[in-house]
Amino acid sequence: MVLVVFSSLTWLVMMLSIMLPSVLKKEEKAFLFCVIVLFICNGSWIFIEELKFIELASPLANYFSFLLFRTVIIPFSIMMGLSVWLSPISFFKKKRVTIILYCFLFLVEWASIKLHVYYYQKWNYLYSMFFYFFVQIISYFLLRWFRQFTCKEE
Repeated sequence: MVLVVFSSLTWLVMMLSIMLPSVLKKEEKAFLFCVIVLFICNGSWIFIEELKFIELASPLANYFSFLLFRTVIIPFSIMMGLSVWLSPISFFKKKRVTIILYCFLFLVEWASIKLHVYYYQKWNYLYSMFFYFFVQIISYFLLRWFRQFTCKEE
């Protein structure tokens, strides 16, 4: 059940990412994906293994669901949010899409807890949202740096 839910969510996020118009080039998407996965995986390692803030469930399906969430759903969601931030739409629409994005990530996080994919020890939903927002801000500035660097190369 858990694996079906997270596989479906992964499929949904990837299809939305492919179908929605994007202002990002393929190289920028690849760079962003690598940067976001790097921050998410390292952050997860620190919070789970080193600080023991989150405890993972042991069944393989739950662990694979956790990996899908951390390595596909979160990065593609944040990339869609960055694409909206960089698009020429009104600030109100950007804010609305960002709120929808974080509500979606919150619901997936909530489903992870309810489906026993992992358990919070000294962690909560607010910390997760701050972490995702931090990753999105860092990704935004790294994307600006990447664009500046590639423009100088050309």
